[in-house]
Amino acid sequence: MSRNRLYWILASSGLVGAAGTIVFFLGPLCSACTDGNKSEEVAVCISDFGEPWKLITVAMRNRSVIANRKEYDLKTPQHTFTWSFVTNPDRSTAIFGPGHLIPVLAPGWENLYPNATPGKSFEVIFHQGLHVNGEIQESRGPRTLIVARGSVCPANDYGRPNPTMERDAPLAARPSS
Repeated sequence: MSRNRLYWILASSGLVGAAGTIVFFLGPLCSACTDGNKSEEVAVCISDFGEPWKLITVAMRNRSVIANRKEYDLKTPQHTFTWSFVTNPDRSTAIFGPGHLIPVLAPGWENLYPNATPGKSFEVIFHQGLHVNGEIQESRGPRTLIVARGSVCPANDYGRPNPTMERDAPLAARPSS
């Protein structure tokens, strides 16, 4: 619903006074007041073993919102990745991910294990975080990849655990080993 249509409904119902003022102040925050489509430039960055972020590529991230579905696509010069969030009738959210980005955008992570025996399998911890705002954080072993707003990599502490918070957290709030 457009902002003008919402204002017209309020005006025709006689609620234009304070309610009209609230709509204009809260309009940018109201998802029903915008169409939800957006394109922005993003930086795709990697870090090995916690080193400073290194730019892999600059890409375009497009967001489209249609009814109960928020869909993103990430277009790099060589690849396109798509992921989406769907709100179900029970208000739960189903997430359809883009697949693994590190092997495609930052291959060579296997070489970060100099003591691995060629041809023998070894366990690698993989994690992917998809945020509803379109940001991605993925890790595979010691390599971390992020997709963040802008055309340059963010500050080194971006997307990393805060050791002060972990140190100061009460024991009950920490995950069990």
